[in-house]
Amino acid sequence: MENQNSSRIKLTYGIILGIILVGISVVNYLYGDIYNQSRAVGLVTKAVFIGAIAWAIKLVKEENSGILSVNDAVKTGLAIGLIAGLVVAVYQYIEITYLAPDFIEKAKLVQEEVMLQSNPDMSEEELEMALNMSAMITKPTVITALRIAGNLIGGLIVGAIAGLIMKKEEVEFQ
Repeated sequence: MENQNSSRIKLTYGIILGIILVGISVVNYLYGDIYNQSRAVGLVTKAVFIGAIAWAIKLVKEENSGILSVNDAVKTGLAIGLIAGLVVAVYQYIEITYLAPDFIEKAKLVQEEVMLQSNPDMSEEELEMALNMSAMITKPTVITALRIAGNLIGGLIVGAIAGLIMKKEEVEFQ
């Protein structure tokens, strides 16, 4: 049931969602909260993500004369998640590489502090091993790839749930 209007909806909402998520990241950056995001910011981000995808799925359903399959909803969620993820990944790569080049080092220090607070009996060996493992995924390219993957997974989940809630199959007469 893919049509040009639903493709436009996916592209538009993916870009809008990406810009909003970048805006949230910029505010975090300006307030110096990029190393340890607050719970409220996380909740707002999740609500915006879910709301944008659910609204776009509703519009796709309206474009298809009230007909929506779970498959169409999942495709919409994945497309929006991918597009938004690409927009955010570009910003995040620029932020980590140019705006805050010390981001990775400071993030490692914050991570070490959190590890020691959550497990004060951790030996120096265990801490070193955990930090070495986390060093593998704290490269700008890996962080941006994980951002895209996370948005794809989120889009898949939101699309599937919204599709199950909003689905309306076409009635076939025999």
